[in-house]
Amino acid sequence: MGKKLNVDKLLAHLPLFEGMDAQVRARLAMSIHQIRIQKNEVVFRRGEPARGLFIVAAGYVKIAIPSDRTREKVIEFIGPGQAFGEAVMFLNHPYLVDVQALEDGLLLWIDKRDIEEAISHSPMFAMQMLKGLSERFETLLRDIEVVNLHTSYERVAGYLLRQPHEDELTPLLFNKRMIASKLGLTPETFSRALHQLSVDGLISVENAMVRIHDREGLGSLVAVATQFSQGSSVNHDRILPEMETRTHDAYDQAPERDVATAPHKNIAGGRSGRWSDHAMADCVDGGLYAI
Repeated sequence: MGKKLNVDKLLAHLPLFEGMDAQVRARLAMSIHQIRIQKNEVVFRRGEPARGLFIVAAGYVKIAIPSDRTREKVIEFIGPGQAFGEAVMFLNHPYLVDVQALEDGLLLWIDKRDIEEAISHSPMFAMQMLKGLSERFETLLRDIEVVNLHTSYERVAGYLLRQPHEDELTPLLFNKRMIASKLGLTPETFSRALHQLSVDGLISVENAMVRIHDREGLGSLVAVATQFSQGSSVNHDRILPEMETRTHDAYDQAPERDVATAPHKNIAGGRSGRWSDHAMADCVDGGLYAI
């Protein structure tokens, strides 16, 4: 039998509910619906009505724009502690994206009416909602800049730097097709960029793990790319050279690993909304929540 999740405690750990009156938060917690999801299950599809806010309590989901040609554009990966679905909810518009589970997990769903009632009683909650939407907007603008103005080499370097890591090991939590789609690359170009970063001595690829040997070097690539895109006069001569398409690196040769098998930890930090393992355990009666 699964252990009981203390929803009120969990909300108290999230930046979105920071500063909310304890009584208002407790009432909101009582209205929350817990939804178990299985790997590959669709949470909602584009065009469906947006009636509430989702929070990931466990697992990962993928937000993507579907295509008629059986392809998709991955927008973001959402993990523990992060929310999604709030933007169009306030507009009374249907969803513009598909959301699909990448592993078995647990979602918390809050009805729009309960969100609006909580906002009416907690100005701080309204402020946190605005901050969250502003951060999402800023992230989308930065993604547009990266995809349109940065080389594949620079995009992959930036992606690796933004991922949670332990010491110098960074897990590739998702398969290369999904990561490549998020970065606006083909899987082959993504692999070539990883290979070139390895050749340059910045990283080494070990199956679904990347060991970063020169974090400062990766950071300088991203900094130069950002300065160039903003119009600064910099020497922007470092680009990914053309390589034969038959080039295969260790990541190509390894089988694609999905999020369910990739080793990883939840890394707490900033307004990403993620919480640490010990914080999650504190929200569960008797220990870490068992899916």
